[in-house]
Amino acid sequence: MYDKKIIIELLKFIKENLNSKNPKEFTEKLFIENIENLDNQKLVKILKYLYQENFIQGVNIIEFDQGGGKLHFYSLELTEKGENFLKDNSFFKKIFNVLKIIFNVFTSLGTLIIDFLSLFKK
Repeated sequence: MYDKKIIIELLKFIKENLNSKNPKEFTEKLFIENIENLDNQKLVKILKYLYQENFIQGVNIIEFDQGGGKLHFYSLELTEKGENFLKDNSFFKKIFNVLKIIFNVFTSLGTLIIDFLSLFKK
C-alpha cells in the first residue's frame, strides 16, 4: 500500500479537475506540476495501484523495466470505490480535526481554571 496522503491527494485532484468548469486534459505533466513530491516513476506505480484496486478507470499504463512508464488517459474518472474511499477519509479527517479542537479547548480551559484558582491561594 502506498502513502495514504498521496493517494487521497491524487484522487482529490482527479475529482476536482473533473468537476471544474474548465477541466484540463489529464497528462502526466499535469499531475507532476500539481502534486508535491511526484515524479514519473512514483506516478506510474501509484496510478497502477489505484487502477488495480478499482479506485480509478480510464487509463492505460505501460511500465518500463528500468522504472517509470508511459501513461495514456482516455477517460480518467473515479470509480464508486474511489469516491467512497475519498468520502470516508474526508469524514474521518473532519472528525479528527473536531476532536483536536475540543482537546485544545479543554486544555486551554484547564489552564485558565488553574490560573484562576492560583489567584485565591495567596
